Amino acid sequence: MAKAGDKKRLEQNADHLRKLKIIVIVANVAWLVVRFLLRRSTVTWTSYAALGLTSLVYAICYPGIATALAPHYSPSGELVYAGADLAQGGVLSYYHDLLYITAFVQLGSTISKWAWLAFIAVPAYCAYLLVIHVLLPYWSAPRADMTSFESEADKRRREKRERQTARAQKFSK
Repeated sequence: MAKAGDKKRLEQNADHLRKLKIIVIVANVAWLVVRFLLRRSTVTWTSYAALGLTSLVYAICYPGIATALAPHYSPSGELVYAGADLAQGGVLSYYHDLLYITAFVQLGSTISKWAWLAFIAVPAYCAYLLVIHVLLPYWSAPRADMTSFESEADKRRREKRERQTARAQKFSK
């Protein structure tokens, strides 16, 4: 038997998917009406490429979100898993970000073609994550050849300690 929390999450996930579907449909219909009906003279091959790009983003993100939020039932029809928690983050939150950015770009491009520049934020953020979480730790990690580097002052101190140790051993015998 499903718990009250599972039932609540099931309802929240279904409501959230409904809202996302409305966002996608409204953004697509608004863009298509403005671009292909009201501004028919400005339609070029880039308009079709833009429609293909946004459709691709929606085709990847929405089913990914829907799969994560889908409930699982036992063979007897009992609710086993109510779907993922929306607050968990991870790839699910990146899918949401991409979906919202795409809807923003589509709605913004009904006003100005420069709204497509907002898509630059996605690879810029990916590059930022790559630098912060992969490249900087790799570059700042000590290497074997770097640990053997010693300055002139350190070298003189080490040689002086070795001479003192050798002299102390010579006289202690």
